[in-house]
Amino acid sequence: MTITAESYRLHLPEGSVGAEVYADDLAALTADEGFCDKVQHLLGERGVVRVVSARPVTVEAVVAISHHLGYPKGPYEPGDKIVPGSGFIRDLGATAKGDDGRPRTPSYIETLHYDTAGSRPAAYSVLHSRDVPPPTAAQAWVDMRALYASLPADLSALVTGRRALHGLLPPPNAPLDAAPAFDGEKASRRPLVVAHWRTGEPVLYLPKHPDSTIEGLPEDEGRAVLADLWARAVASTARYEAEMRSNDLVIWDNLTTVHTNPAYARDRDRQVWFFVIPGEHTLTAWPG
Repeated sequence: MTITAESYRLHLPEGSVGAEVYADDLAALTADEGFCDKVQHLLGERGVVRVVSARPVTVEAVVAISHHLGYPKGPYEPGDKIVPGSGFIRDLGATAKGDDGRPRTPSYIETLHYDTAGSRPAAYSVLHSRDVPPPTAAQAWVDMRALYASLPADLSALVTGRRALHGLLPPPNAPLDAAPAFDGEKASRRPLVVAHWRTGEPVLYLPKHPDSTIEGLPEDEGRAVLADLWARAVASTARYEAEMRSNDLVIWDNLTTVHTNPAYARDRDRQVWFFVIPGEHTLTAWPG
């Protein structure tokens, strides 16, 4: 479905959890509270909003939409690689690196995962591929509401009302097998099915550490269930995929969706802005 407004075109790909906004100038749109409300509505309805702007995306536009979505208005502490004029947007770009012949070890964030704000999932994540080489793969988002709704009755009954123990994860640039050994004493105890902080909808919430467990089940059985749930997420058709190009902006609900973060080719410079919007939400079990 495509909806054309006076200053932008909205495309809702059939069977997808993404919404695409095509605009001439994002800065002009974000000055309108009505447009920002529309973006937040789409995030609740779909999960992912991608903006393709003909004119360069400005710091002011990203700041405006972020404040509307709940990012605090400061004052901000000085930080490393902060984009000038923003106070909080981080530039995670890098300069080109020559090929030294060593194989690249993929990091775990190249597979489906959540972003965090402290010890809990962020409310939203914001990514601006400001100046990037062609992507090596499409970025993917999977709707965890739809995944929960699609579970067979016996599996749904098994996970509903239970909690998982989430093991500690490695740094984002490391592979998953670099994670600390699972330690139940240090693990975070989280519901497997949570009520979404804005809508109240049930959302499947999975631990990423492969040795995480499920309370009330034998360790091996719990790990097998979690591995099966992640495999279902990988195979799910309730998704949105996009090859991120220079000047794209994408925002996603970080509880509704899990996402991948494909690597760019190392032989080209890249400039990427990224940050998460924290929320006041808690991970409340569904049903309450």
